[in-house]
Amino acid sequence: MTTGSKPAGIGVGALLWGVAFAALATAALMSPADAAGIEGLALGGHALWATALAIDLGTGGRPRRRAGTALTVAVLGGAGLAEAAATGAALADRAAGQALWFGLAASFAAAGVVTSLRRAPSDGVLGGQVFFHLLMLIPALANLAQLLLVAVAGPHAAGGLGTAAPLVRVVLICSAVALPLLFTSLVAALAHDLHRPPAERGWPWLVLLAHEAAFVALAARWAGDGL
Repeated sequence: MTTGSKPAGIGVGALLWGVAFAALATAALMSPADAAGIEGLALGGHALWATALAIDLGTGGRPRRRAGTALTVAVLGGAGLAEAAATGAALADRAAGQALWFGLAASFAAAGVVTSLRRAPSDGVLGGQVFFHLLMLIPALANLAQLLLVAVAGPHAAGGLGTAAPLVRVVLICSAVALPLLFTSLVAALAHDLHRPPAERGWPWLVLLAHEAAFVALAARWAGDGL
C-alpha cells in the first residue's frame, strides 16, 4: 500500500507548488512596478523558497548530486559580495532604488549559496544563475567604468560620477531591455528540471528559479521607469 500512496503524495505536492508558482506569476503581473511592489514580491518569494528548503531538509535524505557544489558556492558567493558592495556604493550616493536593486540581487545570491550546500544545481540552473547575477551587476560595472574614466581623463570628468549618473541610468535601461531574455532562460531551466524524474528534482532550486523569473518580470517594468 505504501507504493500505491507515494505517487499520489508526489502529485499533491507538485500541485501545491504549481499553485505557489501561479501566485508568484500573479504577483509579478499585478504588483505595482515600484520599490514597494518589488519588496513585497521578494519577501513572498523568499518565504516560499525557505519553505521548500525546510521541506527538503525535513526529508532526511542526502542529495545524490554533489558535484559542482564548490563551484556554485564560489560563483554565487562572489556575485553576492559584488552586489553587496554595489549596494553600499548606491547607498553612499543616496540612490535608494539602485541600492534596493543590488540588495535584492545579493539576497538571491545568498539563497543560491544556501541551496547549493543542500543540493547541487543542474547545468541549466547554474547557467540561469550566472546570467541573472551578471545582468544584475551591469549597472555597477558601468559605475566602475566611470571611475576608470576619471582616472584616465582626470578630475574634470568627475561631474558624471555616481550611481545616479547618466551613463549608469542608460545602462540600467539597457539591462531592462535584456531582462526578457533572462526571463526566458529562467523559465526554460525551470521547465527542463520540472520534467526530470521526481527523485532528481530539487524543489528549493525550482522555487528559487520561479521566484527569480517573477522578480525579473516585475523588475523589467521597474527598471524601465528608471528605478
